[in-house]
Amino acid sequence: MCVSYPLIKKTHDRFFFFFFFFFFFCIFSFFFFFFFLKNKLKKKIFFKNFWFVFSHLCYTYDMKTTHDKQRFVEQLLAWYDTHKRILPWRDHPTPYAVWVSEIMLQQTRVEAVKPYYERFIQALPDMHTLAACEDDSLAKLWEGLGYYNRVRNMKKCACICEEQYDGALPADYDKLLALPGIGAYTAGAIASIAYRIPVCAVDGNVLRLFSRVLCREDDITKEATK
Repeated sequence: MCVSYPLIKKTHDRFFFFFFFFFFFCIFSFFFFFFFLKNKLKKKIFFKNFWFVFSHLCYTYDMKTTHDKQRFVEQLLAWYDTHKRILPWRDHPTPYAVWVSEIMLQQTRVEAVKPYYERFIQALPDMHTLAACEDDSLAKLWEGLGYYNRVRNMKKCACICEEQYDGALPADYDKLLALPGIGAYTAGAIASIAYRIPVCAVDGNVLRLFSRVLCREDDITKEATK
């Protein structure tokens, strides 16, 4: 079932129809009058007036869509403030905390992650302790979460950060993306949540949201849809 966002649906149903109808009407009028007007001065005056009306319409359209996008953002954030879940990694979203939580949440439910996250952070509160942790102790902390390659990559990443970035995750999207075990979404999450860098963090939840907002029924798992 397609659940369209009312504000955008209203824009689609009314403003887009008016814009495209007026656009084609103007194009038709331009060619009709331009070719039938014999006087060059009249043609020039007509063209200048036509261009003024058309550019004003485009400007109004741009302002309209910008305004609607801003309202959409405000209402979406208001919904989040009302319905957001209380999660331990949201209390203090440091780069390290965001990173640990995002790696744990890969292919694992939120409720299952919470106790593991709290135990992990208590045992290894920063990049230095993670880099220095013995492999057996690290595997024990991760036991039950599965996909052990995730935690092995975390230690590799911690060692690189200790050597190259003074024990911290770099505040740069491309540098984050180059670290072991960090993909596009995780790099975007760390950069945007922890460092306030304006980059996208697009996961399945974001794709599902916009597929409903835009009334799209495409398969969100396909790269072409993304």
